[in-house]
Amino acid sequence: MSPTEKGLFIIYENIKDKIQKLKLVLGEENKHDEYFNTLPKNEISLLIQSQNPNLVLYNSLLPFLVSLIEYLLSNTFEIMLKYDVLAYDELSKENLKIPIEDVMKISNGELTLTQIITKNYNFQNLEVSNKVYKKHLKIDLFKTISIKKKVNKKVIFLKDELSSIISRRHLMIHEFAFDYDYNKEKFMFSLNVVELFLEVFISEIEKYSTTA
Repeated sequence: MSPTEKGLFIIYENIKDKIQKLKLVLGEENKHDEYFNTLPKNEISLLIQSQNPNLVLYNSLLPFLVSLIEYLLSNTFEIMLKYDVLAYDELSKENLKIPIEDVMKISNGELTLTQIITKNYNFQNLEVSNKVYKKHLKIDLFKTISIKKKVNKKVIFLKDELSSIISRRHLMIHEFAFDYDYNKEKFMFSLNVVELFLEVFISEIEKYSTTA
């Protein structure tokens, strides 16, 4: 394996492991979910279902999903930037404002230039991520995720679903807005969307790394 392939493999396996462990835990029957799922579908039952304590859990797991997206995008970017000769050379043409503290850390070997570049971007934002990947790696992230795929027997537009997950997380973190309709089934759907993104994204990056 090349250094790039090794890095991508580690990222992929780490995310896959976390997803599978979460699926294992959530796959176990839960007495609260079991009870609320037996209620008929009407306005009164929806009000009762909003009292399901597990809804707090599923909403609270949204930041975890977004952290998976961010981890995938930021770490992949750092690895590609580090080992892509053309991309790394492009950095020499830029006027980078690096704090003295970071310059000292580079001198001491505590930080690398690619780490500093990476941490300056917000990879929780798809618009920013797309611009960064286009600028430094000539990779069109939006083109990669602007596809229709089937998740849980439902045809989805991947880019829209990822944006929805990130928006939900933003509302929960910054406005403490809980979606009381966001049950286990909907969370598992979101988790499968992120897993699909992992597969699609890594597959596209591997194609790029073999031609770069």
